[in-house]
Amino acid sequence: MIVTLQDPYTGDTHQLDLDGDSTVRDIALQVVSDLSLDNTPQFFTYFKQEHADDLSSRTIVDGEKVVLPDDLTATEIMAFLRDPELPVYYQSKDIDENLLFQFRTDRLNRAGYDTDLLNEKCVLLCGVGLLGNEIAMNLAVLGVGKIILMDYGHVDWYNIYRQPLFGRDDVYKTKVEAVSDKLNGMGKIDAEPEYVEIPCLATEPDKNAVFERLKIINSHVAASDLVIGALDIFSGRAVAQILARHNCKPFVSSSVDAWGGKTNAYFPDENNCYCCGISPGSFADGGACTLAAIEAQKTVVAMATRFSVDCLLGKDIEFNEIKYYAGKMELNKSKVMGTPKCRICGDNGLKAQDNKQAFEFIYNWLFGKVS
Repeated sequence: MIVTLQDPYTGDTHQLDLDGDSTVRDIALQVVSDLSLDNTPQFFTYFKQEHADDLSSRTIVDGEKVVLPDDLTATEIMAFLRDPELPVYYQSKDIDENLLFQFRTDRLNRAGYDTDLLNEKCVLLCGVGLLGNEIAMNLAVLGVGKIILMDYGHVDWYNIYRQPLFGRDDVYKTKVEAVSDKLNGMGKIDAEPEYVEIPCLATEPDKNAVFERLKIINSHVAASDLVIGALDIFSGRAVAQILARHNCKPFVSSSVDAWGGKTNAYFPDENNCYCCGISPGSFADGGACTLAAIEAQKTVVAMATRFSVDCLLGKDIEFNEIKYYAGKMELNKSKVMGTPKCRICGDNGLKAQDNKQAFEFIYNWLFGKVS
């Protein structure tokens, strides 16, 4: 069976003599070999309308134009063609970003996610390590249009086995650089790296330096629809949450430890925040996430992704905390209320009139001048 292939950009044609049972996957491998292509090609052609309609649940269909599913056979392709003289078109590079976006989000869109609306949203992700790495990937796959990646770490040999966006070639790169490279390759997404340290208890209390960092971070918080805290430094996550509240942005926190992990959703108009009932000196900073069970990592990532997407899509959230207990393999969800006397969200909490006042509050709160 002879199948004619054509590059739609150059008009170059290539004929394959195929067995009728050969699938699109088989054709792709043969084309890569025959033409020495650098990238695996994607195929499309034009089918009779009834056959195109039949395939609409399996692939991307636009009228009679059909992106060929991997398991479609050569016999089916030839039988379904709108005109037997039509070629099968192939693209191995420069695939349109809108088409890449469709590939990435098509099935999720059918599953009920409004991927077009998500593509209009901007998320600030603080921390792209154990949890943030997978959260970033999930948000990108779901179609979020802009993700600001904030971290101050570098990829090491431990990271590449539990953080899927990192590989051996990324070791010693900044984490934000490595993640942004991967996400931007997906198409129709702007992944912006921001290599900056979020002030925490371990930060040198140089007021000018702290204020400069807070200015950078705050500008990204103000430009985002949602802030996610996925840092393993707890006091740093608290600082991100304070700035989110100052800018009236929702904040999703995620953390794991040897016991399991949890995720919370916080809203600026509620008496409830990450810092409730906790003073800076009582935070146990120090990267406990490295001891987490692997299923705790995956579970908390999934829960944080769900909270984040619900916030971005404006859905009601009945409960604002989900805990996973690794020893019992149990999930517990609840509606957690804030502490009325909290210095951040309580009755006498943060009420900064401008950014400078907010930065002053954070500096004093971190370094022992706010009780």
